[in-house]
Amino acid sequence: MMEEMKIEDLPEVLKLEEESFAAHWSEKDFRFELMENPYAKIYVLRDNGRIIGYCDIWIIFERMEIASIAIARDHRRKGLGYKMMQFIEQTGKENECEFAFLEVRESNLPARELYKKCGFIELRVKSDYYQDNHEDAIEMMKGLA
Repeated sequence: MMEEMKIEDLPEVLKLEEESFAAHWSEKDFRFELMENPYAKIYVLRDNGRIIGYCDIWIIFERMEIASIAIARDHRRKGLGYKMMQFIEQTGKENECEFAFLEVRESNLPARELYKKCGFIELRVKSDYYQDNHEDAIEMMKGLA
């Protein structure tokens, strides 16, 4: 069950973030998303009280951006990413978004396959997108209307 992230969830989400991404967000980044970014909505997924996933989406008028999504390593390959993407899509529709966008590392083939399974199409390559290793990103989009 997905639920809105609370400030007290921050330590667990930071741990998951660090486990999931080489170039991970900082506590300051998450605090900004939670308390200052008027477009951000962060949700967590729990299993027996433990946070095993989260997503950060931005609702910007008719456009939804998936800023970040992560599943704990020991819970991957169990369909949770797909279920989370379904939740994200429903949230976008409930907020009258017409399109959903995201960027994904070119080398992250499992994520790209998940997004394709969810109906996203690859739009373009964003060269030198990631600062940690200068990897390209693939921008993907899905119509929600």
